[in-house]
Amino acid sequence: MKIKYSFFICFFYSLSTFSQLLFDYSIEEIKVKNRGQAYQTYSNTIFDNDGVVWYTNHNAFVEDFGNNEVYHELNIDKKNNEKIQIVDFLQKRNGVIYASIEKGGVYIFNPLTGYGELKKEYINGKIIKPFQLSLDSDENVWMITEQDVILKYNAQGEVTRYPIAYDDPKNRLNRWLKVFFIKKDVIIKERGKIYLLDKEKNKFSLIYKPKLNIKGTSVVYENGTIFTKNTSGKYAIDNYNQQYDYLSKLNAQVINVPGDLVISVDKENNYLKNYKIDFISAKGSTLSIYSWLKKGKQLKKITTINFTRNINQIKLNENILLVATAGRLHKVIFKRNKFKNFMQSRERERSTRGITVDKDKNVYVIDNLKVLKIKDNQEEVLFEKKESGPFFWNLIKEKDSLLWFSGVNNKIFSYNINNQKLDTYDIPYKQKKGKLFICQALLDYNRNEMLLGGNFGLLLFNKVTHKFKKYNAKFNIQEYFIKDILIHKNTLWIATEYNGVFSFNEKTGEQRHYSSKNITYKLTEDRIYDIHLSNKNDIWIGSVNGVDILNTKTSKITHYGVENGLPDKRIVSIIETDQDFWLGTFNGLARFNKQTKKVSCYSTNDGLPSNEFNQKSFYKHNDSLLVFGGLNGITIFNPNEIKRKKKKSKVKLIKAFFYNKTLDSMICNQYNLEKIKNIDIPYNKNYISLTFGSINGGKIMYKIPELHTNWFFASDMGEINLIALPEGKYNLIVRSENPNGEGEKSLRYNINIRRAFYQKPFVNTTLILMIILIVTRYYYLIKNKKSIILIK
Repeated sequence: MKIKYSFFICFFYSLSTFSQLLFDYSIEEIKVKNRGQAYQTYSNTIFDNDGVVWYTNHNAFVEDFGNNEVYHELNIDKKNNEKIQIVDFLQKRNGVIYASIEKGGVYIFNPLTGYGELKKEYINGKIIKPFQLSLDSDENVWMITEQDVILKYNAQGEVTRYPIAYDDPKNRLNRWLKVFFIKKDVIIKERGKIYLLDKEKNKFSLIYKPKLNIKGTSVVYENGTIFTKNTSGKYAIDNYNQQYDYLSKLNAQVINVPGDLVISVDKENNYLKNYKIDFISAKGSTLSIYSWLKKGKQLKKITTINFTRNINQIKLNENILLVATAGRLHKVIFKRNKFKNFMQSRERERSTRGITVDKDKNVYVIDNLKVLKIKDNQEEVLFEKKESGPFFWNLIKEKDSLLWFSGVNNKIFSYNINNQKLDTYDIPYKQKKGKLFICQALLDYNRNEMLLGGNFGLLLFNKVTHKFKKYNAKFNIQEYFIKDILIHKNTLWIATEYNGVFSFNEKTGEQRHYSSKNITYKLTEDRIYDIHLSNKNDIWIGSVNGVDILNTKTSKITHYGVENGLPDKRIVSIIETDQDFWLGTFNGLARFNKQTKKVSCYSTNDGLPSNEFNQKSFYKHNDSLLVFGGLNGITIFNPNEIKRKKKKSKVKLIKAFFYNKTLDSMICNQYNLEKIKNIDIPYNKNYISLTFGSINGGKIMYKIPELHTNWFFASDMGEINLIALPEGKYNLIVRSENPNGEGEKSLRYNINIRRAFYQKPFVNTTLILMIILIVTRYYYLIKNKKSIILIK
């Protein structure tokens, strides 16, 4: 399961470079599970045709799908609950998966139908045990086996066997090797040796053996790709001379790259080629990136990434590298990062607060107990609070020479940038219980005064006399915790922590209270993080449940939330540019387009240092320089350089819980869910719980047309619970709305709630007839009784 709730760049990995890189990267750990037990996986992983990550555990393929997993259990007869281990697997273009099984045989599985079949091959009565798999351009599957024979499965499922002619029978092939392809030639590489498939003799023969014992992996290039055609010679790896050789039988050239696992980046991979990445190599727990600095002259290690455990496998899909270590799985995501990140720490996360920028684009930022200056990508500590205790909060700039910042310890500070002079001013107000004033909002009120908002109202501070006083007595705001302040046309707007938003016209004295309890001025939520005055004079209100947009002329309020594509409902910061609103959330940045109202979302996957952003930690210098701060430093970027996203989502059933007629009980199923199309349950077992996942983080939406026409959102974990549906037949339609607001292809399920026996027509008819017979019989009994009495 992907750690979506702590989706982060792992800074305990170390980075070393020799020069300025053309790329950045982030690392995301995928929490692999074995029926709830974390870290029970093997090294084999793949990207499927949709870019979804698959891995395996005992007895099943596992499809990593957002916050959940899809399990595909192997349809193999097991004895005494034995564990079936998948050694390696791959997927063809038609979606069919081939997997090698440790105890022998090849398992062929179609994810669309859920059908799987184990096929076995034998030599001298013994089952062939395949290991590593490879796929050629004609969709033939090649397999290294334990029995010194290579198997080829063609598109029709026919099997061809190719024996290996060893130069020394004692030196047998390592079963963990793979088959490789150079144009139409098929080769095996092992300890520098290269075996070529002789298509006339139908066997693999040794064609190349290095003169010296090599420490690394052989890489075969098409003739003339890197070096001069038909030549052998010298090249350098990190200033050490190496030999490359020309292989006439293969019409190719071979080099040696350090490492036990090596990926040669294809020329078709535009992502990594643009970043000048030519090789990715793994040895022990270190991942190394290599680049040709001079074509055919020097191969240079440009960076390394150190993991905490030894690397078992690496697989590449465009700009994403899967790295499997002992029981853990990681994504290394390469990108040309337009987000410039600062203040990242390997030892601890650095949570920031106030931010400002001067005319020279020097950035000033609060880091808990420090005030820092970032100039030319270098950090400088301007002031540090020596004693432990409450940290700093706000930061505002005055004339590029004076910084004002507040603490949560009944003080405000001024710092002169030119002469490094620090002045401290004690706030003289306390609550009855002795609680100090916690200042969480600073605003330049006029030339000589500042407004301070905190845990018991508003204060005014005179910057000349250094005196404090309470704000206008006509506006009773002292009982509220103030989080943000702004002024527009003589009207003061106040955001509070749990009491919504207040407005106060300083000329007329008119007051308004916007809250979830006020019918006239109704907000979605009362817990407010940030307020912003837009260019159209609307008030944008960021809360714990999305953003409310208040039209100051009509008092009309429009709400946008996760249902409109926002990545999270908690909106902690708002910045406006000419084309967009940028919203800081607890799950990345959201970009709200003013014209289309569509949302693009950005996360650690796009180069952000953390997905969680902080209140009061943002600043707009101009339309081409924005700064956001969060749990791991700050991010500076030019919004005009950030591309809008147009990715589609994909939705899939993850878990199903409903009545199983065969077992006569409620069953929770996580395996082979693609077979579920119809749900047929009796009236007295009327409970259905379905959990869905979306690969690109889109919200799960559903509707039942027979009951309602509107779309509803599933829970944050993708759960849809249907309780006590009336008897009848229904269609459940499920789709995903991705973070950019675009819908995706729907899934449909037929639901039949069977009637209670007493509601069935024949039962009702029988009951009515019985009642008629009883009434008729009673009538005739009474009539006969009266007749007898008359006769007597």
